[in-house]
Amino acid sequence: LVNAGEIKITSFYTPTRIAFPKLTTVNTFDISGTTNNHEMEVLDFSSLAQVTKTFTLSVKAVNLPVISFPSLTTIGENATISYLTASTDILFPELTTVNKLTFQQLPEVKELSLPKLSSMGDLTIYTMTNLTSLSLPNLTTCGIISLNSSVLLTDINIPSLTDCQGISLNGLSELEEFQFPKGFDNSFTGSVTISNCAKLTQLFGPSEYEGDITFTLIKGAETLIPQLVAANNTPVSLKGNLKISTKERTGD
Repeated sequence: LVNAGEIKITSFYTPTRIAFPKLTTVNTFDISGTTNNHEMEVLDFSSLAQVTKTFTLSVKAVNLPVISFPSLTTIGENATISYLTASTDILFPELTTVNKLTFQQLPEVKELSLPKLSSMGDLTIYTMTNLTSLSLPNLTTCGIISLNSSVLLTDINIPSLTDCQGISLNGLSELEEFQFPKGFDNSFTGSVTISNCAKLTQLFGPSEYEGDITFTLIKGAETLIPQLVAANNTPVSLKGNLKISTKERTGD
């Protein structure tokens, strides 16, 4: 099998082996399992280069510490990778383009790198409790980058980014400083949203913010309002609105 309209495997229990080593192009990719699969040992899509529509991978496969799509370059629409509860490495080494991309509930992943990704829509990372490092070295254009409930994430490397609709940081408990990519030293046109980042003291980069900046403080959590520091040592100006609000603590 070289081409297919849809690959769809959704059930309570996924098979032990899912192998389509010669498949290169598919319209829709959906492999989802709702319970732990202790028997799954093979997931082979080593030649898959293009998914023209959506990509979904959500399998609780305890025997797959490494999940890799070594040839995948393009995902035409949205992609969701979630609930891979035992996988330590999620690899897309050749991926260059995707629309919205979501990584969710990947508790064993410590480092996430998309080395060739250059253009995308929104990026959402949610509840990756052991994630310490995010690297997107070639990303130049994206929608909103939303990093949520990943308490150990401190190393955020997106050096080539020059076009971004917004940055949202929520629940990054250990993050002390956020460095904007150098392309935004003079101006950032997108929105900035900061919530429940108790140690975040500094946003370092733009001398001018054209979009809104929103800080949400958590009552009783001693949340700080980060200082805005310009990389070029000039005063910081804000053309948009500055919004500061508080909300109740929801849990420890």
